[in-house]
Amino acid sequence: KIEGHENLTDVDVNNNQLEGPLPSLNLPNLFFFNIANNRVGGTIPPVSNLVSIGELALGGNNLTGPMPDLTPLTNLQIVTLGGNHLQGALTPAPPSLLDRQSTICPNALSLAPSDNDEGWNRVAVTSPWWQSSGGCDELFFGSFGD
Repeated sequence: KIEGHENLTDVDVNNNQLEGPLPSLNLPNLFFFNIANNRVGGTIPPVSNLVSIGELALGGNNLTGPMPDLTPLTNLQIVTLGGNHLQGALTPAPPSLLDRQSTICPNALSLAPSDNDEGWNRVAVTSPWWQSSGGCDELFFGSFGD
């Protein structure tokens, strides 16, 4: 449980076989959050209150639902969402993200052309954002048609 720890700045529980839903993240001082490569499921709770977050690593879990809106996170430099079961529309890439450092695939995100493609092409490890080894194009393209 991480609620009630408002002064917490770093959480790194990567690859610990954690299970269950992702808790609410009301942690305004949190800068680094790495819960990647576990068995965390459910939807991603609102992240707009993570005003200090610089790196958000949620990849390699069992997260479902829509991709979160990351645009309020003005300090976010790296995000890792790949290896989950996120679906739906691609949300805008925050301008603060560093070039070629983030991943959002594989996921079942819509591959329909979007105004958000250009931003993610800039920050994703591969460009276009959906084209990577084991990426959205290889795993999910058939689900969305040609």
